[in-house]
Amino acid sequence: MKKPNPKERGRIRRKNVKDRRNGVRRNNIRKRKSHKLTESILRRDLLNLYRRDKRNLLNEIYSSVNYKTGTNEIIISEQFGLEEGSLDNFLEKSESIINTPNLNLNINIKQVTRMWPSSITMLCSLKQWVDNGENFCKTFKKPNIASTDSESEEVNGYLNESGFYNFVGRSFSRKDLISIPAKSIVKIKREMTNDNIEDREYEILELLRQNSNFSKEEIEYFNSIILSETFLNVTEHGTGAIDKGWWVLGQAHKLHEFISLNIADNGIGLRNSLMIGPQGEQIKNTIPNLSENEGEFLKLAMEQNVSGAFDAATKSGFIAKSYEQGSRRGNGLKRIKSACKSLGIEFTMLSHFGYIRYKSDGELDTFGSKKNRIFAGTMYHYLIPLKGNRNIWKR
Repeated sequence: MKKPNPKERGRIRRKNVKDRRNGVRRNNIRKRKSHKLTESILRRDLLNLYRRDKRNLLNEIYSSVNYKTGTNEIIISEQFGLEEGSLDNFLEKSESIINTPNLNLNINIKQVTRMWPSSITMLCSLKQWVDNGENFCKTFKKPNIASTDSESEEVNGYLNESGFYNFVGRSFSRKDLISIPAKSIVKIKREMTNDNIEDREYEILELLRQNSNFSKEEIEYFNSIILSETFLNVTEHGTGAIDKGWWVLGQAHKLHEFISLNIADNGIGLRNSLMIGPQGEQIKNTIPNLSENEGEFLKLAMEQNVSGAFDAATKSGFIAKSYEQGSRRGNGLKRIKSACKSLGIEFTMLSHFGYIRYKSDGELDTFGSKKNRIFAGTMYHYLIPLKGNRNIWKR
């Protein structure tokens, strides 16, 4: 056989190199496809395990509730809410409402002069709590909840106009009708699909554009961190038989010079989410998994890279990984807290037994836990300054 000349040998050598490179490239593509498929299957399995653990935990929570016969009346008077009322008073009333011991609960609001958005958000969590009980626990007996009207027609009208009456399925009379400008409120409603997130985000951002002193860049900053992280959390943790288990209520209060924004879910709470998440084993070595430590868990989540997300990082030291835009799984609450400080927003979070509040300058105001639940799920409460009033809180 004739030996190839140098030119032909060079051509053959180049072809062999090209074939090897193409082979490596094709092999790498196959590996990447296989890796993506494996990663997708793993993610799906993790999500299914997380959902199973969450449902089991909800069944456990509802199984522990045993309402007794009789009627419990809770009287609320004057202003009710986190916005300008006493935090201690709000927590005390919320605890007594959420943890009513009797099958019949009557909420007396005759002497209420103002229902703030945060109080309406809390009452909606009670409605979610009792509606979902039978879905997660066969032995759960749904209590009967009723309320009086307020002697103030303005309060009754606001309960209707805010969307609260529709949310809880209560009828209203024509005398309850008042008008709130559309540009100053994001009404509360049952969210039947997570596709509504974009609609709520748009409404909230319009609320800021129309009423706050934020620049275009600051509104984008608010959207990319605070809204993105908050909606990521509530849509993942919310669970419901009637709806998706999350809701929003926001309103600009010009006389009081702030926007009250409340975003909530009816989930198992931050502590339980952390415990059933992939970081649970690491976290329980830091804080005992007890309801009286719920406030400590909130503080930990604000300061460390911890998360209850099913796909949170599990490396030592709670090192966070990068995920989709707007998300840093294991770093979300830290980012929210930091963004609130930058924008001068007061931030309060309630989650089952625990609470924590940061002032508008980012300083920790208070945190702790109550003996009983103060919220049936988790609530993110933001007080946002109106135009020309950047530093509204000097607690």
